[in-house]
Amino acid sequence: MPLKLNSKYHIFFDVGQVLLKNSPTKAVKEIGMHNMFWYSLKHKHAPRYNEIRQKLFNYMDHCTKLPRSIAMVDDQFLPGLMANWAKGQINSQDMIKIIIQNPDKETFFTTKAEKNLVLGTTNLFNPRIVAKIQKPITKMVQLFQECVTQSPNQVYILSNWDRESARLIEQKFPEIFSLIPTKQIFFSGDLNCLKPELEIFQTVVNRLQIDPHSCILIDDHIENIRAAKACGWQTILHINPKQTRQELGRIHAQSNLSTR
Repeated sequence: MPLKLNSKYHIFFDVGQVLLKNSPTKAVKEIGMHNMFWYSLKHKHAPRYNEIRQKLFNYMDHCTKLPRSIAMVDDQFLPGLMANWAKGQINSQDMIKIIIQNPDKETFFTTKAEKNLVLGTTNLFNPRIVAKIQKPITKMVQLFQECVTQSPNQVYILSNWDRESARLIEQKFPEIFSLIPTKQIFFSGDLNCLKPELEIFQTVVNRLQIDPHSCILIDDHIENIRAAKACGWQTILHINPKQTRQELGRIHAQSNLSTR
């Protein structure tokens, strides 16, 4: 069913896991099949995503001694180094260098296979590879396009991405990013703050000079949803395209009824 949008609302779409998602096959290829093979051989089981990510995050903490961010990936707080990258305070090349060149890597990991696999995941911080492994979530891109068709001046992007990767995904996915003006695209790497920091929501409404109560955030992370609500925004916790479309339609329908 087509949406009927109320012109009073400003709709903000997250990007990762809302409009775009990682291709697991491409990600594994960039990490290195040989690294995964030798890890499996040494540790007697296939690499577990949460296990490897936890080891990488702990190693980042060890390298930098920075506190964790309040931003999260699934159930883990981002290492301070990653948060600084997402805020545009450090570029990907320097971040990878800090991780790879730390002399403690020879003693931190339990096996050589673990070291090679964990450090191999740093390839996924290379902006070129970040963009390469993304693919569109078709039904959500269609929803975005439908919203833009109806309200081109009131649809926005608000997402946690480093500056370098953001530029590359803008180029790769014109079906999303060419549909709205640059002034309606907000990435954490350009704003020097990230969700769920309250500052990012306040910065956006101040720049646009809009009422926070007229803003709707579509995001897949509950902590971002809670932060936006604390700033007076309306929110939709994205679970799947059908549910998000229904929630967006419900908000606009209720508003249309209240203005009659």
